[in-house]
Amino acid sequence: IAGTSRLPDIGHRERRPFDVPGLLLGSVGLAVFVLGVGQGSDWGWTSVPTIVCVLGGALSLGLFVVHELRAVDPLIDLRMFQQRSFKLAVGVIMMTTGVSFGRMVFFPLMLQQLRGYSAFEVGLVLIAPALTGAVTMRIGGSLVDAIGPRRPIVIGCVGMAVSLVPLTQLRLTTPLWLIVLGLCALAGTWGLTTSPSFIAGLSELPPRLLSQGSAVR
Repeated sequence: IAGTSRLPDIGHRERRPFDVPGLLLGSVGLAVFVLGVGQGSDWGWTSVPTIVCVLGGALSLGLFVVHELRAVDPLIDLRMFQQRSFKLAVGVIMMTTGVSFGRMVFFPLMLQQLRGYSAFEVGLVLIAPALTGAVTMRIGGSLVDAIGPRRPIVIGCVGMAVSLVPLTQLRLTTPLWLIVLGLCALAGTWGLTTSPSFIAGLSELPPRLLSQGSAVR
């Protein structure tokens, strides 16, 4: 409700045919590939279902790429990856998001399964890192206006690498406050890269590709 009433309706608008073949190839290929990778440890990595899902999904995704490059009105215009800044920004986002999965997935599992915390207690532990990331995302956006995206991205990535070092030394006896402090450092430096990389990635795209670039990002 707030977004509908407060956010301005701006940007490029156009009517074009919906790319049904692209949707089917991309969604089916991704779903089948992820199914094969996700169930491979249970089915067996050399079992027929795993091989069929992984190879079939990869083939479908490959056909999706070929189709999107040839389609007049593609679901996702992959030509946007010809823009150097967009490619670099997507790479940074993939890298930093992958690192952040340790904070968002594996640390909660560790706290629950190895330390015996409840899901509610783990949620309370993760409040501070989440707030830290939210604050530094705003700081990163402000820095882009002042000094551009390059330095905030570099500082944030270096900070993430440094903050990971003490997290590799955690033990079951490590005080909880140290874990929270380490997660805050990781979340804070991740937040510093988010807005700058997003802005840098979209800065060189033409207006008609901004919505697709945002979705890919």
